[in-house]
Amino acid sequence: MDNFKETKFAKKSKRGIHRVIFGRTLFILLLLIVQVLLVIAPFFWLNIYWSTLYWVFFGLGILTSIEIFSSDSDPTVKLSWILVVLVVPFVGLLLYWFTRFDVGHHKLKKNIANVTAEGMKQQIAPQDVIDDIKVNAKSLSNRSNYLINVGGYYPYRYNKIKYYTIGQEMFPDFLESLKNAKNFIFLEYFIIKEGEMWGSVVEILVDKAAQGVDVRLIYDGMNEFVYLPHSYPKQLAEFGIKCKTFDAIRPFVSTDFNYRDHRKIAVIDGKIAYTGGVNLADEYININPPFGEWKDNAIALRGPAVTTFTRLFLECWNSAEEEYDFGDFISISENSKKYTDEKGYAIPFGDNPLDDEKVAEQIYLEIINTAKKYVHVMTPYFVIDETVSNALIYAAKRGIDVRIIIPAIPDKKVAYCITKSFRKRLVKQGVKFYEYTPGFIHTKAIISDNKKAVVGSINMDYRSFYHHFEIGVYMYQADVIKDVEADFEATLEKSSEDTLASIKKEPWFGKMIGTVGRLIAPMI
Repeated sequence: MDNFKETKFAKKSKRGIHRVIFGRTLFILLLLIVQVLLVIAPFFWLNIYWSTLYWVFFGLGILTSIEIFSSDSDPTVKLSWILVVLVVPFVGLLLYWFTRFDVGHHKLKKNIANVTAEGMKQQIAPQDVIDDIKVNAKSLSNRSNYLINVGGYYPYRYNKIKYYTIGQEMFPDFLESLKNAKNFIFLEYFIIKEGEMWGSVVEILVDKAAQGVDVRLIYDGMNEFVYLPHSYPKQLAEFGIKCKTFDAIRPFVSTDFNYRDHRKIAVIDGKIAYTGGVNLADEYININPPFGEWKDNAIALRGPAVTTFTRLFLECWNSAEEEYDFGDFISISENSKKYTDEKGYAIPFGDNPLDDEKVAEQIYLEIINTAKKYVHVMTPYFVIDETVSNALIYAAKRGIDVRIIIPAIPDKKVAYCITKSFRKRLVKQGVKFYEYTPGFIHTKAIISDNKKAVVGSINMDYRSFYHHFEIGVYMYQADVIKDVEADFEATLEKSSEDTLASIKKEPWFGKMIGTVGRLIAPMI
């Protein structure tokens, strides 16, 4: 198709102020506002009894606080909820019990649990690798067992992994992989925006679909609410591309809003998979980036470990279906070429916020707690609970070189203030923070001792650890780890250190926003 970016399809899919005002977005927002007003209106109507009602709610707040205290939640989350429930009892009680009963997403939770169980059945355990780890990589055995037990996330050997230090470095290879597809292309992304990057991708997808390649696309429901029209899947279907929206935003107040598909997955023919921080929008390859240079990362993985990427995609694809169809795609991936000259192990894993297992946080904690020399982190957001905070402090006090790079130019100012509010205590204890001065760092990576690393979609914050569907690749003794560490060192050279003196000089208003924001960060 000649210049797909200028076709009727591309033009009619663009969003403008007319669509926001007269389209589905405004309709949903209005319905949500009406629902909230209907809930709170009776209490304003009863304002003549407000004094009595306040004490009633305060009493209920005490009882609810006891329930919160005895729950299995993280201590930081408990403290935030108790504070809100007692200080603003009416609002706090509504919010707490609304989230406590998971209003609106029971069906999603059930569907995800069922399809995940089916996906695990479809994937065959590589017993030879599991046995090899017990003999040749004993220090990996326990965490490998953990990932197998919580989600069937198996370890694999003989994978060829390429690391990309920035989005525009990955993009040509990504396009070439799409062009070489013969059987299927699976794409699952948090953000897709019309522009040069997506236009180049979708042009290839249309051509491949016309050639008979099975092309499937999933994007998060929040994306259609913000960037793409509701009819986008139907428009893609006209060109042979199968498309689904994960958990589309509906005009009903629900805790569904909090659970987003933050994963970045591309699987081509079961032979190669891509993941990392890069979404399918122009700023990720530094075309008109809004916050200075957009520093991101990604990996391309070839070999048997692609199997888990395929499985995770298909689980998401089937998550809203009554009957599941996994086809032969997982077995095709399991028979992917083995690169016998490649060293080390790769364990792709997913994190599901609806199963009460904080997989990503546990893996990060394991890396921090077992470090012998250093722990290096790159993350756009740093909003952590007490457990991670104490682990970082303990590592620093053990003499471990703990360094964390965050952005100098934020994309979300409130989140940035909250991120910066964590530094003072940690810096006092020996943890070092740096700000990437050229712009916004969207890179997600943790590296330790030239031996262990995780690259994927995971931010070091509450949303990734508690509320998002995520993907990561745990790499152990793989040659590519040195490339991830080299990227950290190169990024460090472009970053300025946050010392206690420099933190003290920062504007008080930002500090106040960060302090207040930390109170509610665990709840959102």
